[in-house]
Amino acid sequence: MPKRSTLADSLTAKEKEFVNRAKGPHAISPTDEEILEKEGFLMRRSLRRRMTKASMERKLSRERPWTKQDIHNQAVEEWLDRNGY
Repeated sequence: MPKRSTLADSLTAKEKEFVNRAKGPHAISPTDEEILEKEGFLMRRSLRRRMTKASMERKLSRERPWTKQDIHNQAVEEWLDRNGY
């Protein structure tokens, strides 16, 4: 019976180098700013509605940020910067 080849066998030397480099010490890892952590809090209903409206309108016009999460992160970051934190 003939030996079956693997996907790695079909890679060129340049492709193998690329794959191996990603596994090694030069692998790209996310920064602290890119890592999302869960935070639970209550929000006033009026704010939630305004945020939802803003999110929907921005998404329809493809204007970033449009997700509620991104809008929230931007607003909190601006508040912290403005208040020296």
